Amino acid sequence: MPHWSDLTGPPGPCGGRAAVTLLARAVSPLARVLVAGPHEPALVAGLPVPPERITWLLRSRHDAVDAARAAGAEVVCGGPEAVAGRSYDVIVALDGLDRVVSAEGPQAGWVPALDALAALLAPGGLLLLGVANPLGVHELTALTPTPHEAADRHWHAPAAADPDRPGSPDRLRAVLARDGLTVRRLWLGYPDPLAPVLLLDPEACGPDAPGGMGAAVDLALAGAWAGRDGAAVLSDPHTLAADALANGLGSAFAPLWLVAAVRPSTTVPQADTSAGPGIPEGSLATSGMHPGHGPMPESGERPAARSGAVLPELIHAEPAAGPHTATWTFTGAERAAVTSAAPDGELFGITRDVAAVAGPVPAGPGFERVLRDACRRRDTPRVRALLAAYADWLRGRTDEQGQVAGAYACTGLDGLALSPGGPAVLDPSWSAGPRPLAVVLARTLHRFAERLLTGGAVHPWPSTLDAAELTLVLVGAAGERPDPAAVTAAVEFDADLRAAAAGLDQAGRDRLARRAATVGTGTAPDVAAYRELLLADRRLRGELEHARGVAARAEQQRRAAEEAARAARQTVAQLKGSASFRLGRALLAPARWARGRPGGSAAGRWICPAQVRCIPQNLADRRSPGRLEHPPPPPPKVP
Repeated sequence: MPHWSDLTGPPGPCGGRAAVTLLARAVSPLARVLVAGPHEPALVAGLPVPPERITWLLRSRHDAVDAARAAGAEVVCGGPEAVAGRSYDVIVALDGLDRVVSAEGPQAGWVPALDALAALLAPGGLLLLGVANPLGVHELTALTPTPHEAADRHWHAPAAADPDRPGSPDRLRAVLARDGLTVRRLWLGYPDPLAPVLLLDPEACGPDAPGGMGAAVDLALAGAWAGRDGAAVLSDPHTLAADALANGLGSAFAPLWLVAAVRPSTTVPQADTSAGPGIPEGSLATSGMHPGHGPMPESGERPAARSGAVLPELIHAEPAAGPHTATWTFTGAERAAVTSAAPDGELFGITRDVAAVAGPVPAGPGFERVLRDACRRRDTPRVRALLAAYADWLRGRTDEQGQVAGAYACTGLDGLALSPGGPAVLDPSWSAGPRPLAVVLARTLHRFAERLLTGGAVHPWPSTLDAAELTLVLVGAAGERPDPAAVTAAVEFDADLRAAAAGLDQAGRDRLARRAATVGTGTAPDVAAYRELLLADRRLRGELEHARGVAARAEQQRRAAEEAARAARQTVAQLKGSASFRLGRALLAPARWARGRPGGSAAGRWICPAQVRCIPQNLADRRSPGRLEHPPPPPPKVP
């Protein structure tokens, strides 16, 4: 295919740091590796194998020429038939099989392409195969057509047009079993099949798993969609994926199924797999290797796999934005962080040590998920109990001056696990200087209030409250005294944390602060989701109707007051025109005249208003030079 390129243009090659970390653990250093399909050059270069033991199969001649110049590995142009008859210890096809078949080769379906690759796998070898889920959250929430529907350069048929293409993990296992392959591990890839940043074992890392890493999975899911390009979607994929995992439907809605399948070897005994879902001893054995990774003896015996070759259950690679890039690797209940970039030091007073996340994973569900569910049920007593427990936990981390520092000041409700012993920090790598307890509590609750308002979540408080007002309500529900000044300081502190995590400059940090200070019921969500935008529009319409109702009631009150004033003026006019009013005025006229004549009281004397400025301060002195007195007017004639 000379006039073609899979490495440039949409949808682009397959890659991602999570995939790089997985390959570094799954591939033995002296294995013969076949990389089938368009993968990122960085992924191929990151294989722990010498370049001379790597074969890269590309169907585009343009891509093959460029890859041969850059990678240093053997590059073969064509389809699987171009490497027929060879044998490989590891076959990497994370991109799937759609872009492995060349236009010059047989245009068979998905299963024949799998058969062609499976025939190249040596006994005891490992196949890492990625399969895009046609019903994944990336497809269900897509607002624009998928890449193969939007571009005519991808002619492969969709999943619905190929009845043999597996549409579920169970069918995928059955198809692999036809070729003599056994699935030893299945990962769910998020957020995109081509660039997963989260690989999750549904059986080991679900909310009901024995390890209890539900909160860690929630935080990893949130990180999978963080830092995305902001493409418009129908709904927030994070919410849908989290709900699917919480209800045991993670495999059905995951964007990617990544399987580690092995071809059983007749000379190497397979270990018992009942102990766990890890790849058993012997399944990673590779031809041409012995346990010490030296050349295989000439006797032809199959070597055993290297000791401790157990693949992780969850790999979470954080977005590349920011001064730190780290990869969380979970194996059982332990967690390790591998940094791929050195820290840039302190930024906005926030520092990070990625090595601090290594260690046991706190058990229990996510604190924010439990609190959000209580708000959704409008269970106010439960909400108050959770907030009070969090405030007490945070109060126990204060120093003598009543300030909170370190990871406790940086961790929000989404970074806490509700373990049996109380809240526990999931990511202790972030650290900040001492902050007052009221500011730290207000910052955490302000972030939670923002998510409630921008995500369209149901809560038991008035819908007209903005984030700052809702924060004061939450602080009061936690048992603390609401302080608007603390909320203002909390918004600034939160802007420092967000800017440090994203690696922004001062201008970007100020934009975050301004936006957080104005979050209300109609604020658009961070994710350009059509559903959330409709919810925001609905809340704005409700707020507008409420404002119109208040304005209508005020207008009614104003009209009623004008009618009452008009009626009062008419009554006064009628009274002035009556005979009794004229008679009373005539009877009182002599008394008014007597009060204004000379010799009367100074308080009742009549003085021309135009000459008031000439009256001296001493009113008792009648003959003072500046005084101008006027004689009283003559008494009116009595009719």
